[in-house]
Amino acid sequence: MLGVCVESPRSIERFGFGAKAAPNVDLSRVEGTMIEIQLVSAEKTVPVGVTGPDSPARKQQGFHFYFMTCSEDCCRQLQAAVSEDILLGHALGLNE
Repeated sequence: MLGVCVESPRSIERFGFGAKAAPNVDLSRVEGTMIEIQLVSAEKTVPVGVTGPDSPARKQQGFHFYFMTCSEDCCRQLQAAVSEDILLGHALGLNE
């Protein structure tokens, strides 16, 4: 279930994916930390890692954010919710 796995024990396998920020977003104050974001489509607040400027995720793949979950199913649900919010942002002109 989306968002439940944030309290999971550290010993379980993790699944994740990266995402890029819109070009006009300044993340400099939160780079290298965890923040919470509101996913409108899922009606949930979820934690996300903000990659540092020298991290492999940023340097090699261009990811500004990294989401982690406890299962493949939760990962798919979270990816779908993030994608839906990105599309909603485009439709509203917020991700320009």
